[in-house]
Amino acid sequence: MTTRNVVLALLALIAITIAILRACSSKTITECSYKFPAYNPNHPPPAGTPASTVFALSQEYPSAYSPGAPGPWTSINFQTNPAGYATAVLNYCLEGNTSIDFKVQNNTVRKWYHAPWLHYGENGREWRHGLTRERNSRPGELHPGQTATAFSWAVGFYNEPGGYTIGKVWPDCGQNIPVPSASNFPEGTVGFKLLFSSATDAQVPYLRNSLTWTANTGPINAAGLKPGDPGWQPRTDHTMRLLQVDIIVKDNRSPIGWVFGTFVYDGYAAGATVWERLTPVGLSWGNDPGVTAMMNNSGVFINPGLSQSWINASLLPAAGAPVNAARVYHLGLGGRLNGPVDNLVSSCTSCHGKAAVLKDLQPDPIENIGRNPRMIPSGVTVPSDMTSPKFNDFFGTNIPAGSGDITYNCYISGLNNPCGGANPSYVFTKTDYSLQLAVGIENYFSSVQERARDYLQQQAETKRQ
Repeated sequence: MTTRNVVLALLALIAITIAILRACSSKTITECSYKFPAYNPNHPPPAGTPASTVFALSQEYPSAYSPGAPGPWTSINFQTNPAGYATAVLNYCLEGNTSIDFKVQNNTVRKWYHAPWLHYGENGREWRHGLTRERNSRPGELHPGQTATAFSWAVGFYNEPGGYTIGKVWPDCGQNIPVPSASNFPEGTVGFKLLFSSATDAQVPYLRNSLTWTANTGPINAAGLKPGDPGWQPRTDHTMRLLQVDIIVKDNRSPIGWVFGTFVYDGYAAGATVWERLTPVGLSWGNDPGVTAMMNNSGVFINPGLSQSWINASLLPAAGAPVNAARVYHLGLGGRLNGPVDNLVSSCTSCHGKAAVLKDLQPDPIENIGRNPRMIPSGVTVPSDMTSPKFNDFFGTNIPAGSGDITYNCYISGLNNPCGGANPSYVFTKTDYSLQLAVGIENYFSSVQERARDYLQQQAETKRQ
């Protein structure tokens, strides 16, 4: 039996099991008790660790939601008052969460939810705070005094409309195959993410007096290694400092249906608390798809040709010696919005716009099921590497909100790479700008494939005995 056949058999078994459960039970989704894993099981907490100190996934996704009163940002024009809009959203996200250290299921003001299936793999959630591994910050990206690579880990949250949508994508109490076509977030959905860095305030001075979390974040094992394998290492605890906060809002006034914002922590800003010392980096509501000017420029600058984003000019470093206060030392491509820990050849909207999974079970091989498209052009590490064809692939259109199918060529799909010949295209299903949903779905199918490979390996070992 091949890996493909085993995978198909496992998926069929899941479907049959769900059909039997539906036939034998009168439960409704309101009675669901989701049981998604909270953290990577290969890196559990030590025996005897109090349950109250272990990360718990907020996963009682509601079967319905009440739109309630419009959010405070809805009365603000994000194009004419972007800083006011961003601050209104940030305050909404923080309300009731700072006093409970972001154990969001205990928020008495409004409930927040985590997306599931981000525990899987070596980048998966750690057990203390549910942080997942993000992009590394190379020396000099956070501050001129940064001489060592800094590691970024983050945790994200969705409000009630977002939690409702997550439950639709993961039906039958999370026991069925995910449904990416259900990724249609309602108006008023809000998400936010806390991004922590391993950088010290000695290397990045504006991190002084930031929020610190002890997180079980390293080392990272090679792909495929498991406990007991030669070379495998357990994770260890590290001190992580809050550096960046991202916000997203479903807002139909935006040409892409979403507004993205980013804040940087500034230990030299006025404010009695960490949260009062967050400074907006910018706001974005589109790719500016026709603006290729300055796309090959390095450094940080204001691009006057951009009309679908706003950058806080006060955070641009001035000439002369570097300051200790927070500054941004790179933005996204061509001056588009990206946070300090994000990739300088991408942008908030271009990355999240590629949130999707390969449709159905094709193309072969079976290992491609649920695959995500590329978020960054292959071979582009600095702006000077960007070419017009690659720009058009990744920034050349404003992708509409919602789910639905979208066709990507092999450069974006990452299939048949390097691309050649007829330049084949593949159909993906969008997950409405949610990378957390897209990555979770891919992780789910990767787990099924891993189980199939383990099964075949066990069968082979049994035959040898």
